Parts: sequence; structure tokens; C-alpha cells
Amino acid sequence: MERSESRIPYLWKHIKGEGMIANFKLSLDELNAEFIEKLKTMFNDKKIVEIHISEEIDETEYLLSTSANRESLFRSLQQLDNNEVVIKQISEIA
Repeated sequence: MERSESRIPYLWKHIKGEGMIANFKLSLDELNAEFIEKLKTMFNDKKIVEIHISEEIDETEYLLSTSANRESLFRSLQQLDNNEVVIKQISEIA
């Protein structure tokens, strides 16, 4: 049985003087030996590689996490339903 190569989604860019920066977004199931080997291949000429891990936050859950945020969002939705929309130019905000 032939094993298909998995594709790990990532974004990368080269910043002058700082080397390659790669951002990977994957599930814990995808964080395996195969992924580590791919990292080693990508960064084979580097002696040190820094890895940052962060938990993805659901934006809706975060915005509704406090009563003040929840009330403000629901008030804004009610204003939108009532056509109480305020439109401002950038110059009025800055």
C-alpha cells in the first residue's frame, strides 16, 4: 500500500537579515515524527530553530466570554436590527 504524502498548511516569508520565518497551523494529530522530519529538511542549514505553540481561540467564544462584552455585542446587534447604524469617516475617528 502506497503512503500518500500529507500536506501541512503553512505560510512563510523571507525577511532580509533574519532568515526564513514559517508559520504552521495544524492539529495535534498532525504534529508527528513526519512533521518534525519535514521541519528538519526545511531548516537543514540552521543550528537553532525556535518553535512557538499557541492555542487557537474561537473568536465568538472569546467575545462572549465576559458579560460586558456579551451585552455590548447584543446591544450592537439590536441597534443594527433597528437601523440605528452610525457611519463615520476615518477622519472623524482618528
